[in-house]
Amino acid sequence: DRSRLPSNSSLWWRDMTSFNSHALCPQGWLSANICRKVRNGENTLFWSDKWLGNFRLSESFSHLYQIAKHKGMLISAKINNNGSEETWIWSWRRRIFVWEEVLLEELISILQGISLEMSVEDSWIWTGDDSFSFSVVYVYKLIFNHNLVVQDTFILKRFSKVYGMWLYPQRCWFFHGGWC
Repeated sequence: DRSRLPSNSSLWWRDMTSFNSHALCPQGWLSANICRKVRNGENTLFWSDKWLGNFRLSESFSHLYQIAKHKGMLISAKINNNGSEETWIWSWRRRIFVWEEVLLEELISILQGISLEMSVEDSWIWTGDDSFSFSVVYVYKLIFNHNLVVQDTFILKRFSKVYGMWLYPQRCWFFHGGWC
């Protein structure tokens, strides 16, 4: 989501997020291949971000999400550190029903063992391949191997302007600044 990008985000990252929502790209290809690694919980949304695997709590626990009072809360604000023990803070728009208590117990069991590291910031994890290492080559292949994308002039112009060497593989760029 481009609205959540920090103002100092790189041009490359801004382009990648714009392709994520572009009509001719595989739907949500970027968000399907990344998730959050929670450390201090200061940059990760409890309900909306993927941080417990490849799912969002807002989708997996949609009934609890619907009655949650604060849907946009960060993880750091959802957890209370009482010195030796961390507990989750729950705030509902109404009293929860018995069947929703069962869902809450299930959610609490998933959250068991989660603890924050206040001195380390949250980060992104690339889940696009088995190495969990982000690769520009992987993203390039993902975008350009999708038949519809190659036909789209918006994406081709954007890549040729910023990443021209990708569109013309016969060229290569050396660090000293010359073409071969």
